[in-house]
Amino acid sequence: MPTACKRLLVLPMVGLLLVLTAGARTASADTITLNQSNGFDGPGPFGQVVTTLVGSSINVVVSMFDGFRMFGDFGFNVVDPDAGVAVTSVASVGGGPWSYVPGGVHLDGFGNFEFDIAGPAQGNSQTTQLSFTVSRTAGFTSASQLNELSTGGTPAFFATHASLNGNTGFVGGGGGPVVPEPATMSLFAAGLAFVGRAYRRRKQI
Repeated sequence: MPTACKRLLVLPMVGLLLVLTAGARTASADTITLNQSNGFDGPGPFGQVVTTLVGSSINVVVSMFDGFRMFGDFGFNVVDPDAGVAVTSVASVGGGPWSYVPGGVHLDGFGNFEFDIAGPAQGNSQTTQLSFTVSRTAGFTSASQLNELSTGGTPAFFATHASLNGNTGFVGGGGGPVVPEPATMSLFAAGLAFVGRAYRRRKQI
């Protein structure tokens, strides 16, 4: 097949692959395991944080494992720019109400976070799951745009006060490899396979 014809075939295939991967990015989700602690024995996991890109906002779901509960504060950061950051739709499973508190928070052992979701005191908390939505003026294009490390302590993307059977401490996670949401990888792989089949079929003609 002439080189010029091959180029004409490759261009639409590349375009299709870009469309498929753009769809994957739109539905992307990251999972960060809360496996670091200040006050508890062992490496965890103590919980996880799942961030999902929905349109230009990021939905966040924090889930605690094996009897652990959240209380006090949950800290997170935003990869710049920070202009116009808003936190909405704060909800929890168990415990008292949680709400966004502007001004950031310091969590012992993990340092300083730009943003704070504040909850009930330890004695009143049975919170096993926390969810909220983060938006900003510039919008988000990836679920990993909340993956910015804290400063002034053990670096972490996220951290929270936690309790287990009356013992209290802090747990956090991040800084290691991010686990892509399986559907994202499947869609990307399907796009590559389709392009490969189409190219081989054209080559045989």
